[in-house]
Amino acid sequence: MSKKKAVSLADRFARLREHALSRCPAAGDKAGGPACTLIFSISDGDKRAEVRHAPAQSFDDAWDAGRRQIRALMKRKKLAGKHLRVDWVERAEKITWAELQKRVASVKRAYFRFGMAFDDKFTHLLTEQECNAAAVFYQGGDKREGVVNLVNLNRYMKIRFDPPPPLPDSPERPVWQLETAGVYCGPNGKAHHLPGLLPDKGDMLRRGLYTGHREVGQ
Repeated sequence: MSKKKAVSLADRFARLREHALSRCPAAGDKAGGPACTLIFSISDGDKRAEVRHAPAQSFDDAWDAGRRQIRALMKRKKLAGKHLRVDWVERAEKITWAELQKRVASVKRAYFRFGMAFDDKFTHLLTEQECNAAAVFYQGGDKREGVVNLVNLNRYMKIRFDPPPPLPDSPERPVWQLETAGVYCGPNGKAHHLPGLLPDKGDMLRRGLYTGHREVGQ
């Protein structure tokens, strides 16, 4: 039996773009943040995904800026781009740093399904997947509830940003709680929608249980 030929990188990015453009809200409830923010993730499967994001006032500008970052990253790190993902911010809520910590503590560890941005331009932004992969909301097995782990947060910020931003220095410092959705495309070229938080699932914990699952039947 002949092996299925992998779909080209350009074609897979074109499919991601088409899917994201059809679903990414043009404006929506962004709490004063950019009109469109796209988050690009890329991996060859042997290491954790590299993440870059692009806030802009239009989808086209965000896409172009994100693709430039990914092209430079692929060249520098010699990545083939087997696994590609693009997420977008669907909703942002401006709250205080103290309120964010309170919300994290209100659910079981690893079930807080929101990302966060640290400025109103979303220059420094982390998705929920990044936070949970870096154990940002995990303090240890003896803690049932979520906790913002400042050591892990600071460590990951240094990996993700150059230079990293300072962490909030006051309980009243504003941050932006983010809801995202996305699309994944592997070597076979099929685009899989990754839904965000579903509004009809009740409280924060129940909504979080449904986040990011691939929709079957696409």
